Parts: sequence; C-alpha cells; structure tokens
Amino acid sequence: MKRRTVRTKLPKDFVKALRGLGKEVWREFGGAEKYIRKERSAWTRKSS
Repeated sequence: MKRRTVRTKLPKDFVKALRGLGKEVWREFGGAEKYIRKERSAWTRKSS
C-alpha cells in the first residue's frame, strides 16, 4: 500500500478560505433562510 502526503499552504485568512463551504447542502434545503424559518416555527409550536 502506497502512502501519500499532501502539503498545502496555510491561508492568510481562514474565514475567507472557508467561505461558501457546504453551500450545495443549503441548496438541498431550499436555502438557509427557508430552513431557518422552518426550524424556528417548529420551536414556537413545541413551546406553545
């Protein structure tokens, strides 16, 4: 079994480097705003 090592340069700004990570996942939910509204409405129903 061959092993490999991949070396990458560290980004200067990690926030910028990670921006947009996972955006395809949010598309599956119909967008982040829609998902958050749905979750918040579920909290309201449970606490009533």
